[in-house]
Amino acid sequence: MVWLLSYAVGAWPSARPDSFLIHLKDGRKVLPKVILQGRSYLPLTEFLELLDLPYAESASAGYLTTSPPGHQVRFQKDRSQVQVDGSTVVLSYPVWYDGGRWLVPPETVSRVLNRILPRKIDVSDGDSRFNLVGNFVPVSIKGSHVEQSSRIVIQFASPVDAEIQTGPSRIVVAFGSQGVEPSQDALGYKDAYVRGVSFEESETQNQLSIDLAQSGLQTKVTHFAAQNTYLLEVLPSGQPALVSSEGGLFGGRWVPGRKRMPWRHITIDPGHGGQDRGAEIKPDVFEKDVTLAIAQKVRWVLQTRLGVNSSLTRTGDETVSLEKRALTANTNQSDLFLSIHIGNWSHDRDSKSYVYVAKGLVQPDDPSPALSRVRFLPWTSAQAVALGSSIRLAGLFQGILNRELNAGDMSAGYREAPLLVLYPVPMPAVLVELGNVREPKFRETVTDDAFQNRVANIFLAAVSQFRTVQENP
Repeated sequence: MVWLLSYAVGAWPSARPDSFLIHLKDGRKVLPKVILQGRSYLPLTEFLELLDLPYAESASAGYLTTSPPGHQVRFQKDRSQVQVDGSTVVLSYPVWYDGGRWLVPPETVSRVLNRILPRKIDVSDGDSRFNLVGNFVPVSIKGSHVEQSSRIVIQFASPVDAEIQTGPSRIVVAFGSQGVEPSQDALGYKDAYVRGVSFEESETQNQLSIDLAQSGLQTKVTHFAAQNTYLLEVLPSGQPALVSSEGGLFGGRWVPGRKRMPWRHITIDPGHGGQDRGAEIKPDVFEKDVTLAIAQKVRWVLQTRLGVNSSLTRTGDETVSLEKRALTANTNQSDLFLSIHIGNWSHDRDSKSYVYVAKGLVQPDDPSPALSRVRFLPWTSAQAVALGSSIRLAGLFQGILNRELNAGDMSAGYREAPLLVLYPVPMPAVLVELGNVREPKFRETVTDDAFQNRVANIFLAAVSQFRTVQENP
């Protein structure tokens, strides 16, 4: 008999009440889950045999021992105390001997056996799945409904060889023999196009299934290998996807009657880095650390939610010149350049966030033949050709910052400054300066992961609005 372990969205992944599932080198095996007095028990001798651990038992004396090299473990019937190499480990409830079987609480694997095994067994949350050959790979699954399409983002904590199978009413992500561990937020998503998400695992199956609400829907799948991520998009038949059908990252929308302006690439610039530490936020925490953390989150949401390839001007704690930052954007022929900094005003009264554009440039349609009035900077004036778009982006961005971070103060406007990093890029480009590290509350908040995720979503909202304007002039 094959038990199918299935849990739907909204519930924590676990085996069915009647079984445990064990990942082995040559596949998976199911052991029955024994319920006694309302408690779940794991068959001990069967589990020890899977581990090739020798054991000796005496039902009349009421004990079972296992003695791998260098260790001694003794289980006693009707007792919750287990002797492990002379020490006592207390389990939540007693060992049971029933019908010729030794039964132990599932926590015995992590609390007892993992003390004596040269390779620890990875135990899933819920103590219903055990991986004897490696670790379960955490996988995050998040869904959203955007612009008449459903998107499911599947991200693995480490590389996983997944096979994608698409059908008229279902998308299946098969994991082969690899053990994965869906997160708590993984399941439970549904919308107009997605009926539900489920994880199915048995001796013969190991897959994530996305059931579609109706047949005939169009499905697109993109693999972001560098991020161990798959983006699944579901949309009505004939509706162009943000991600190309070839699986690339060069998305774009076709607007009927309008010129198509697909975005290919976005460059995100984490301010400072390496020897240039920026403002000190906390002891041993500097602006360079926070801007990189935020930039990584911004990159993630832009790639997964917009389907546009994005890259960072630095991916670690390294010194990068302003010229090289601009060169990264130009080499990638980016459609957008976003530089991220933290404010450091001399007083703590103003902790607002602002968007900056390059100051002193003349747009090409200016009557003056010169493209730049900046006389004190030996930089090219490439930004002049995109200054109008940069100002448009800054206005949109500042409005969202005012609403989300500036306590609804809509009087704050975008600013201009002679920012060297913006001048050499011939694309819409802004520098976003978040808060003020001199303000104690902001200094604590800016390092918080939840706040940084909020900032990333602000970037997403601003870029999404601006992209709509760009593609619908």
